[in-house]
Amino acid sequence: MFELTSRAAAALAETRAKSGLGDQIAIRICPSQAKGGVPGAYQFRFAAEPFPDDVVISNEGATVFLAASVVDRLAASILDAEETVNGSKLVVKHRPLA
Repeated sequence: MFELTSRAAAALAETRAKSGLGDQIAIRICPSQAKGGVPGAYQFRFAAEPFPDDVVISNEGATVFLAASVVDRLAASILDAEETVNGSKLVVKHRPLA
């Protein structure tokens, strides 16, 4: 099952606050639409509501909407946050399927 860590929840809360977004705003993970992008890459977008076929994951006041097209690929993954020189960055960490 996809997991949202407490570090990722805190990073999302911080980003929402800096952007002036309310607590009800979630992050949506979907396939990257960038031209020439890396296959299997994801993009993160703020969203007020899930799409009808999104899977909704919540932890510590943060919510993630997983696009139906990435649910299987991310089934054993973790959304975490790593510190960079520019602040927290959300990262998807893949775990091997059992």
